[in-house]
Amino acid sequence: MSDTPSNRIHESRSENDNGKGQSVMSGFPLVLSNDDGIRPAGRPNACFYCNRNIGEPHSSHCVAVKKLVQVRYVFTIGVYIPHFWGKSDVLSHRNGGSWCADNALDEIGSAISDSRCLCGNFKCESMHEIDGTPSSLPKDELAFAPTLDIQE
Repeated sequence: MSDTPSNRIHESRSENDNGKGQSVMSGFPLVLSNDDGIRPAGRPNACFYCNRNIGEPHSSHCVAVKKLVQVRYVFTIGVYIPHFWGKSDVLSHRNGGSWCADNALDEIGSAISDSRCLCGNFKCESMHEIDGTPSSLPKDELAFAPTLDIQE
């Protein structure tokens, strides 16, 4: 069966919702009134991306449906260090010393302020799926996942 409005199975939230905002039949989250897919540029009662109405499951290719993955971001920036330090001193200080990794965000922020763009000094190195369960985020929740333990 193709996924068009004329032949799509419309599900009632009260009958087919598993209590977690997911459709029992499709496994995809239902479009909710506070759904992140509802945008000012679209209809107020439908997902802007897949055009499904509130109470219907998002389509399987809707960008509002998310899964949790771990990525590794690599930034190459210049930082000031003590003059006598070498590579092993920096690595020891940053990876095993008392230095807090949150400080790297300030250094990256300074690099952005200096250059206005870090695209040439950035890459995403790897991706590991953590939870492939289809989910959607309400508008009032942050789109960032919780801090994860490092998995190689």
